[in-house]
Amino acid sequence: MRIDLPLYVRRALSALEGAGFAAFVAGGCVRDAALGIEPRDWDICASAAPEETAAVFAGHKILETGARYGTLTVTIDGEKAEITTFRADGGYSDGRRPDSVEFVRDIETDLSRRDFTMNAMAYNRELVDPFGGMRDIGAKLIRCVGDPDARFREDALRIMRAARFASETGFSMEEKTRDALFRRAPLVKKVSAERIAAELNRLLLGKNADAALTEYREVLIQAAPLFPAEELPPLSGAPKDLTARLALLLGGLGEGGAREFLRALKYPRSVIREVSFRVSRGDVLGKLPTIGELAVRGGDMAEAGLSGREIGEAKRALLALVAEGKLPNERGALLRRARELAASKKLLTRRSGRDIIIEQ
Repeated sequence: MRIDLPLYVRRALSALEGAGFAAFVAGGCVRDAALGIEPRDWDICASAAPEETAAVFAGHKILETGARYGTLTVTIDGEKAEITTFRADGGYSDGRRPDSVEFVRDIETDLSRRDFTMNAMAYNRELVDPFGGMRDIGAKLIRCVGDPDARFREDALRIMRAARFASETGFSMEEKTRDALFRRAPLVKKVSAERIAAELNRLLLGKNADAALTEYREVLIQAAPLFPAEELPPLSGAPKDLTARLALLLGGLGEGGAREFLRALKYPRSVIREVSFRVSRGDVLGKLPTIGELAVRGGDMAEAGLSGREIGEAKRALLALVAEGKLPNERGALLRRARELAASKKLLTRRSGRDIIIEQ
């Protein structure tokens, strides 16, 4: 397999190799390249200790973004390259992060601590694949590196990641990995609400979300106790928009239940407002427009005389009018109404789950 690396990545690898160190790109970027997906991030790992990496890139801007775990961020050609020292992890007493790390010199030791075989590959001119990641990608299998029970006990977030990967890739779970995942599902309670929400979001937007929601529902109920108990509607009827899919997922809970679910997982207020708005309007198929689909932008609202929090509140008011068919989703009509709102300072907001008008 050949991966076309960005120039700044090639330069980082070359500089490390020129100084006598082994260096690779590893993890998700290699997996995505193998799947034919353009990698979003390029993670570099090297045999150089953090202080050695800093010496190699003396003269470059360097940030200690993860010093405890051996990660430095080096700016090369205006791009930020994350470079992490090969490491072996110590125990995981909290079920989330290693208590200690040991910097090592060989890539296979570093890859052996990773979660799934498809994420335990490295590349620099040639592929390094000691655990059969390419084999499992070819077989469309999600398989833990080593003992799956140990992998999930070390870091419970891997349980949610496995379900999310199943949604995104459509891969099946290897039998021992699947058994361990369900056996250790209660451990997801150790994962922060924000991380649960982040994985759930990606699961809901995956191309196989319906199958993943059905197969891993027991896991999701452990992760989010307010997860809907009734049969879930298919997400295939909703656009690939997060708030629309959340509204469809949570529609059976009612507006109050949807708010409670989202607050428990610490979703941003903007998401809570938009999802509960959709649920309150009975938008279970995600047909209502989203704020992002309005024909006006923040700059337009500022020109209309609104600023700060007023812009968000005005957009909510405009969205409600468009959804109710009282205003066309056209820039001119929306701007006229926005100017009226700015002149009167009557802005729509929400309090205790009800729409109210605040006079300012």
